[in-house]
Amino acid sequence: MKANTKAQTILNKLAAGEDREAIARFYGNKTWKSVDIYMRRVGYRWDSQAQTYVLKQPTSSTAVQEALQLTTKAAQIIRMLDVKHPNPRQVAIKHGFETVDALGEYMASQGYYWCNESQNYQYEAQPSPSLSVPDTSPIMTPTPAPTASLPTGELWDVLCTHQDFLIQWLTQATQGQVPHFKVRGNASPKTLTLASTMIALLNDFSTEYNLSQRMIVEGALIEYFQKYGYGERVQQAIH
Repeated sequence: MKANTKAQTILNKLAAGEDREAIARFYGNKTWKSVDIYMRRVGYRWDSQAQTYVLKQPTSSTAVQEALQLTTKAAQIIRMLDVKHPNPRQVAIKHGFETVDALGEYMASQGYYWCNESQNYQYEAQPSPSLSVPDTSPIMTPTPAPTASLPTGELWDVLCTHQDFLIQWLTQATQGQVPHFKVRGNASPKTLTLASTMIALLNDFSTEYNLSQRMIVEGALIEYFQKYGYGERVQQAIH
C-alpha cells in the first residue's frame, strides 16, 4: 500500500543516516513535524534512543486526543474546534485563512478530513474531497441560563469588600480583552516544567489573544495570588 511504502521509505532514510529535516524536504515539507505527524498517523512513534520510528501499541487515540499534546498549526486548529459550539469561520480567520474553504484545503494537505458528526477534523482514512471543508451553516447561540442574584444589601457589601480589585479590573480590561498587568522588577529567567496539555493551551492562548507567554503566566499568577490571600502583596508588585 502507498502509506506503508512511504513509511518504509522514511524508515530506510533514517537507517541510512538522514535526519527528519532532510526527509521533510524530500517530501516537499517545511519541517520535520510533517513527517512526525504522518508517522504517528500510520501507527508509529518516535524512539529518541534509537533515533527512528517504532510501531506503537494499538490504541483508540483520535486526532483530537493527540492534538492535545502537539504544538503544530493543525493541532491548534483541532483544539480550537473542540468546543461545544465550534465556529469554523472564526478559527479560519484567526489562523490567517481568508475562507473556511482555504482552511479545509490546508487541513486536507496535512492529512485530515472534516467529520460532520464530531464537528472537527479527523485522520484521513480514505481521501474524500467532499469532507475536507467544514459545514458553514449558521451556528445557533445557546440561550444563557438564568443566574441567581443576591439581595441588594448583600450585593452592596460584596462590591464594597472588593472595591479596589473591581476598580483595577474595570480600568484595565474592556469587553473582549484580556487584562494586562505591569509588574515591577527586572526580567529574570525561571524554568518551569508543565504538562504537555498546558503547554498546548498556553501556545493557543498566546496566539489567539496576541499576548506573550510571559504576560499570560504573570497575569495568571496575579489573579491566583489575589484570589487566595496575597492581594496586598500583589498591589505592591504591580504598577
